[in-house]
Amino acid sequence: MMRIAFPIMMVIVSLCGDVYAADNQVSPNDKFPAIACRYESSRQILASTGAAPPRATVASSYLWRELDRVETRDAAGETGALWERGNDGTIFFRKLYHQAHKAIEYYPDDLRAAGNNLSWDAITSTFDSKLLGSALKRVGKEIYFDREAERYRGKVDGVVMEVLWLTYERIPAMVTKNAGNRIDTLRLTEIWPIVKAPWPTSTRTTLEQYQHLDFADLGDMESDPFVKWAVGDSNIQKH
Repeated sequence: MMRIAFPIMMVIVSLCGDVYAADNQVSPNDKFPAIACRYESSRQILASTGAAPPRATVASSYLWRELDRVETRDAAGETGALWERGNDGTIFFRKLYHQAHKAIEYYPDDLRAAGNNLSWDAITSTFDSKLLGSALKRVGKEIYFDREAERYRGKVDGVVMEVLWLTYERIPAMVTKNAGNRIDTLRLTEIWPIVKAPWPTSTRTTLEQYQHLDFADLGDMESDPFVKWAVGDSNIQKH
């Protein structure tokens, strides 16, 4: 059977290091405010001395978070991801291909087999909050979008990182990762209560109309044009 790299939720995760946890169970009482966010990510390649000015690439994405549901989508509306948590704490994942009207389903056994035990806390925060106060030290407080925030700095796996953390919403407002030859930045540009969000989430009715493919069956579908494309899709490998 083919091996497919497991899709991490969104670019925030790649900026923030290892968000995996051994225990993916979180108390149902551990509530997060229901919000919708727009993020802008950029990558700046640092030029050598005397070369052209630094280049930056920019992309946008959306995040919708509820108590037991987290959805992300690229700004173009082509691809996205959906995490859902059952009453017993079991986590289900779907990779969504909106333009193709298809979805790849990852069941709990698929996630465990892939060695990806994302904690619900990491999924809902899109960040491993255990880094705050440990590898990343608090250096001050400030206000961002009229919300209380804390700034953290430090190194994770030898890479310099800075995080601006919204304390009530429990999400990063900004993450900067300096790898020496490039700088990756993720910045929150809009945040709304989910009931007032200007961008709608994917409804259950809409998703029921998609063709759903089991991740475990993809190895038997190598000749399928969509599967060929999806396996090579960078969104599967990086988001």
